[in-house]
Amino acid sequence: MKYLIRFFSKHKGTYLIMMLLLVLSTIFFGIVLDMGHKTDIASEEQSGRADEVSKVLRLTETMSDVDFYSYMDDGGDIFEKVCNVLKKLDEKYGDDYVIQASQFIELENVQVDDKFLINYEEGDEESSTYEYDGVKYSDVKAMQVSNGFFVQNKLTLSSGNFFSEDDYKTYGFEEIPVILGNEYSQDYNIGDIFEGSYLYKNMKFKVAGFLSDASFFYDNSKNDMTSCGRYIFMPAFENLSYDDVGIKAADQYIQSYIYTHGQYQKVCDDVENIIEECGLSTDYIGFMNDNTSDENVDLFSTYASMTGLVTKYLMIIIVVMIICITSILSIVLVNLIQEENFNFGVYIMCGMKPGKLALILFLFDMSVVGISDIVTIWILLMKNTGALSILIVQAVMLAILAVSYIVCYVNLKRVDISSLLGGNE
Repeated sequence: MKYLIRFFSKHKGTYLIMMLLLVLSTIFFGIVLDMGHKTDIASEEQSGRADEVSKVLRLTETMSDVDFYSYMDDGGDIFEKVCNVLKKLDEKYGDDYVIQASQFIELENVQVDDKFLINYEEGDEESSTYEYDGVKYSDVKAMQVSNGFFVQNKLTLSSGNFFSEDDYKTYGFEEIPVILGNEYSQDYNIGDIFEGSYLYKNMKFKVAGFLSDASFFYDNSKNDMTSCGRYIFMPAFENLSYDDVGIKAADQYIQSYIYTHGQYQKVCDDVENIIEECGLSTDYIGFMNDNTSDENVDLFSTYASMTGLVTKYLMIIIVVMIICITSILSIVLVNLIQEENFNFGVYIMCGMKPGKLALILFLFDMSVVGISDIVTIWILLMKNTGALSILIVQAVMLAILAVSYIVCYVNLKRVDISSLLGGNE
């Protein structure tokens, strides 16, 4: 025991360096492992979505100019029929029915980063801000979505809650719940309230949640994957009233789509029947020509292959890291044995087995690995690393300990004691 204490005291510098090296290596290892796991899941999801999106039924507003002006000014008859169609589609298809209406929110006298403005990606963010009567207005990216939007895009929250059923009936309420993209988390907190206008009607918005980092949705209008990070998402209202905002919103909500799960023609026929039952025809609500199916398949297949390729590269990095961590620790232990060659030789001459000496180094190594492991787990949990990745890190730690003991034992068996005896006795 005294020798063990002296051994630790003598090599405390090496001890701390090994611990720091192991902590940094295993944290990076755990993060890379988690990234690999997530990209692997993303690859599988997008491979499956390629087939699903290729069989989506897209609805569109098909009113002529005369019908549209009637819709706007007929006292609400067509408006009520449109709302009934939307309601019946939601009841029949549930989360397979997706409303995804892009409509900016206009913020008043709020300082926002240019990246949130609607034309930022096109390099024309200046057109998204203006000043009138001393008030500065900023048009930020926003979407009105149904629950199916979150389900079909497999979106998750980093904090807060998704919209409840009642949240989709908050039109006309004092506060409208919103879910923000992750990049807004630096400026807002759960429960914060801010003011703006939607379809030029002043409203108050209350933050209900934040989407997880690296969240994407399929943008039907662009046929592309779009980051959720810079968007404000508000519920597609189910209780619209016949006013300027309600009329415009219902018209936008028509631009929706339904996942048909391989029953495209049947769903198409059923939707047409619903439209007719509500007193309308395909002259008001119709179907988009499905000429982008191959492009959709290519998009998701490409995305899947890209994430799959990332997974392969990450796995190579992980294997290399395990080899490097184990090799470095083994080299350190071998150097310690060589440095302590005289002391170990004396113990062996006195009859101590190499296995017991290996335990001294093993305890040294185990304390390094144990303390490093505790620190690593704590940091990985703080970074919301998946449980599977953390368990794999534990398995690697145990493997490192096993390899360390074998390295110590083999090298102690090879300790040369002839120099201590003065020859080859």
